[in-house]
Amino acid sequence: MIIFWIGIFQKPIGFVKNFMMKIDPRILRFALSLLIFLHSAFLVEFLHDFFPGIGPISMATYPLTYLIGLIISVLGYKLMIKMKSFFSCLAVFFSLFLLITYIAFDLHESPTVDALKSCKDAIRIMRHPENITYKDIFSENRTYSIAGMVKYKEVLPEYLYSCTYEENSRPFYSFYLWKSGKKIGSNNKYWVIDTLSRHDTVILRDVVKGARYEIIAPPELFSDSSGYLFKEIYGDLEVNFWPISQNMNHGFETWFYRFLDIRWNK
Repeated sequence: MIIFWIGIFQKPIGFVKNFMMKIDPRILRFALSLLIFLHSAFLVEFLHDFFPGIGPISMATYPLTYLIGLIISVLGYKLMIKMKSFFSCLAVFFSLFLLITYIAFDLHESPTVDALKSCKDAIRIMRHPENITYKDIFSENRTYSIAGMVKYKEVLPEYLYSCTYEENSRPFYSFYLWKSGKKIGSNNKYWVIDTLSRHDTVILRDVVKGARYEIIAPPELFSDSSGYLFKEIYGDLEVNFWPISQNMNHGFETWFYRFLDIRWNK
């Protein structure tokens, strides 16, 4: 098999080698180092378009990635100048090419969006779709949440919320809330959900650490499924409602959703 592939690529490699041998070595090495810098610039644009949603702070990755790409390309040029063989230059080029790729992906991250981690999670999900459960829909990990929504798309409620109880800003209990039509439910079995006492208002009653709480959720809680956070604070207790968006942003989210939908829901 190895001999077969060597036979196939022997002529193209030989052609490329002969072509490049005719080029002035300094021009060739300059061109290869320039490709490294152009690659870093392309990655910056690609990552910010394909993994949107990081926010204004992520703008720092623009000049930083450009700067790192420039430094690596200059160092690569100086290193390749010292290389006498064609294949040594190519080895340096591909090594630096992969290095700048990893750095760009690693820089493009935040508490909510991490390009490198999203890619790893996507590969893990595609390899083991049986591990995705209904609870993954409410995961803080957006990649797993998307996978859950694809797998259970036929039974998804109209509104989905991830909820947490926090004490002194530290979460100690997580659960979820859903609404479909006029029906409201939750996996928090201690909640008493009252939709009748007040018009268009949901009242949630619970006993947390021995204390009785009544959470009055306004009507707008179920009117915005994109970015609305409802929060109630009772002394040291904080109750948060985060919407689980069923609308895919452009880029990675849209691609990953469509890819899984085609693969899992044929």
